[in-house]
Amino acid sequence: MAAFSVALVMIGVVVLTLDNDAELERTGVPVGVVACGVILIGFASVVGGRFWVARLVGVDGATVVRSFHRRLTGRLAWAEVPALTAFGGFLLVGGAAWIYGIGLTVSITGLTSAAPTRASLQRDQERLDAAGTGLDLVESLGGYR
Repeated sequence: MAAFSVALVMIGVVVLTLDNDAELERTGVPVGVVACGVILIGFASVVGGRFWVARLVGVDGATVVRSFHRRLTGRLAWAEVPALTAFGGFLLVGGAAWIYGIGLTVSITGLTSAAPTRASLQRDQERLDAAGTGLDLVESLGGYR
């Protein structure tokens, strides 16, 4: 998770550097339209990261681990989209660092919600228990309780 967050912050440094450079050409694209687009894509990212990712399934330990990793990777991918879109929007309008700030905020929120926490692992374990798998999620993932 930290690597993804650091990458987004590094893109932010590029945005600030370019925004302070007077040589950026302003385009005719309305900043408000781009900002609204970033907000809409951010909303779609939040929804997508929750509902359009692989489900946790478990017949055996290997299947649980594969589905857990697929779901985590999907959530991380959805979380990255707003910041990358905002970076493109920033370049499209020829500068306006606050546009990247919108995407960065949504992306960091998405990364935070994608992170496996004790509570989320407990919810996943409860789902596995309800399905009658008899598997221990944390143990399957290589952790210890």
